[in-house]
Amino acid sequence: MLLGVKGKALIEKIKAIIEKDKHLAELLKGAYIAFCMKLIGLVLGYILILLISKAYGAEAVGVYSLAFVVLRISAMVSRMGMDTYLLRHVSANYTDSNNACYIPGVYHKVFGIVLFGSIMISVTMYLLSTPIAEYVFHKPQLGDSFKIIAVAIVPFTLAALHQEAIRGAKKILWYAYLNNVSISLFGSLLLLILIYIGSNNCLTPIVAVSGSGFVAALMAIVVWRRILKATVFEWTDRSLAFSAPAAKDIFKVAIPLMLISCTFFIMNWIDTLVLGVFETTANIGVYTVALKVAMLTSVSLVAVNSIAAPKVSKLWSEGDMEALRKVVHQSTSLTFLAALPLLIAFLVFPSWVLGLFGKVFDSGVEVLMILAIGQFVNAVCGPVGIVLSMTGHQVIAQNIIILAAIVNLLLSMTLVQPYGIFGVAWATMISTVLWNFLMNYYVFKKLGFITIRLRLAK
Repeated sequence: MLLGVKGKALIEKIKAIIEKDKHLAELLKGAYIAFCMKLIGLVLGYILILLISKAYGAEAVGVYSLAFVVLRISAMVSRMGMDTYLLRHVSANYTDSNNACYIPGVYHKVFGIVLFGSIMISVTMYLLSTPIAEYVFHKPQLGDSFKIIAVAIVPFTLAALHQEAIRGAKKILWYAYLNNVSISLFGSLLLLILIYIGSNNCLTPIVAVSGSGFVAALMAIVVWRRILKATVFEWTDRSLAFSAPAAKDIFKVAIPLMLISCTFFIMNWIDTLVLGVFETTANIGVYTVALKVAMLTSVSLVAVNSIAAPKVSKLWSEGDMEALRKVVHQSTSLTFLAALPLLIAFLVFPSWVLGLFGKVFDSGVEVLMILAIGQFVNAVCGPVGIVLSMTGHQVIAQNIIILAAIVNLLLSMTLVQPYGIFGVAWATMISTVLWNFLMNYYVFKKLGFITIRLRLAK
């Protein structure tokens, strides 16, 4: 009975804290929505990997993983940082009746730049697919895979661009669905259809996921244009609706953001790329599954970042440093509380977790444990990269990520031959810890606080 009374008192106290703090309430609501969608997306992603491994084997998982990494990198370069630029612009001006009128003009200019760039990169990738497969990865059989993903570069690029615009408008449910669920959902459905009709080619999973990109892009464009029509155009000056900064001014901000995104992504996938050069596709498949499971440790960070990024940008533009600091600390507390149980589970029951994907993946137990520790540090440090990028310190974030990527690459290249996938896992973990701590140092230097805080209250 006493425990019940204490429990009710604690719940009432938490509710009172949330009701008094609008930023915490918005953060919790947005993070909850994003977390649920991310969890659904992860489950669908694991189902997709499970379908590939059961129907085509570990080697097909490796081929798919390499092709998908190349696709994601190509789409990221195609966006040229315009997605993050659009996120910052929309989130800072969406609720401001004086400045919201400039959103459509910026959007249309950015859309034109990104469409042209993605078409150019798509054509280039198609023409160079065979040389890349032969001379970069030393796997000529990947040539056809790269040709397929070349066709998917444009839709994947446009999908990501519009997702960030939707995120800037704080339509978190739509953003979380499009960003986390749509590709895995439609990819799994298309793959099931292709398996049902008897397609036994190892390229089938790549075809399925590439096809899902077209569906995701169409949905994202339709949702964003409805937001523009229903919200921005309704109460803004139409005469200003298509004005925008000069392209050179957009690129001045966007290029560092692109370098951050690309380097960040490449750093997260250097392990797979290095393994693609030095290891068999079967070992790449084992590593990929271990990595995907380990990333569950920081899934809460992805969810919290979905709402934290536009909030940080808005609070920075308003000059409210105290609220900004509080939002960052609350974000970090949430990610820590969610990550700790998962870390414990992966350290105590790694064999059982990987055994769900098949006996062949048991060899990745140590890899899972190493990567989970790195992802836990990532979660504990919270949205540190977003804080730098959304407060005008994107060049610092860019340089730190580049440094961490170089460290990751050098360590991976050094450790992969004597230690295989275990050496690459250590390289990934060390570089993850490095960039998180360095960014925290610069957040403290520039903004006067660190992001690490392990409780919700002040």
